[in-house]
Amino acid sequence: MKKTLVAAVALAFVLLSAGAALAAITGSPHDMRTHITGEALGYDEVCVYCHTPHSSAATAQLWNRTNGTATFNAYTSSTLNASVDATLGAGSLLCLSCHDGTLAVDTLYNAPKYGDRLNNVSAGVALNVSKMITSSAKFDTDMTNDHPIGFTYPADGVDTGLVSISVVQNSTWVRLIGSSNNQLECASCHDAHSTDNPPFLRSTNQGSQLCLRCHIK
Repeated sequence: MKKTLVAAVALAFVLLSAGAALAAITGSPHDMRTHITGEALGYDEVCVYCHTPHSSAATAQLWNRTNGTATFNAYTSSTLNASVDATLGAGSLLCLSCHDGTLAVDTLYNAPKYGDRLNNVSAGVALNVSKMITSSAKFDTDMTNDHPIGFTYPADGVDTGLVSISVVQNSTWVRLIGSSNNQLECASCHDAHSTDNPPFLRSTNQGSQLCLRCHIK
């Protein structure tokens, strides 16, 4: 009886979390249904552009996007006390499978098979006719002018301008990623399911609050 109750509570938590995520995505810039124009060009599902319940890619949780084969030019600086991996981690590649501008947003790993295509959706301003991002959300493959991603957060004492890694690891503002909980990727500062702090930031950056969770200034 106890095991059944625990399982029921766990399932309810998952369903509530999924419902909250869906509510955040619906009508947001990540609701691809509002960006793809014309009949038979888009799927009438909110989550399908990133997730699939069955036969998903092994990249992440129920992931439904095909990662591109783009080669990224990594950020470099004389003041960066870390080694940036140009291959990037899953916490960045998942985002860049849309945002690098080389793949259509409906390049799915497991596309719906039951004819649930959109009809008469609103005109989108973020995509071109090939359904690739063309707006300011397109980062290209040149990451040299963007905040560095794909690196291990420096250990204490390596960079005196950074907050202690143990503090960052326990922060609710920034999320370090990877099996060792020490990688900084796109998802460290952005949460695709949260619209509380545009553009999908994990927290407010008023007064540079988010920046100061890692940087000592």
